[in-house]
Amino acid sequence: MKKVPKLTGGNIASEAKLPVVKTGCPSAENTKRKYVKDLLKKLEEDHKGLKENIFKAMKHVKPDYLLGK
Repeated sequence: MKKVPKLTGGNIASEAKLPVVKTGCPSAENTKRKYVKDLLKKLEEDHKGLKENIFKAMKHVKPDYLLGK
């Protein structure tokens, strides 16, 4: 029995010398979502439980207090 190397998308792409294409996808690189995620992570380091408190508070929002209501 002969061993055959496992082929993956990365192996094929590099062997074929395919170019790296930048995408316009919003989840690709530096997005507001990533910025907020990193910000929450940094704030959580200084203020333990902050993220949990923020998301817990979001469960108790009163519609009357929201803008535009």
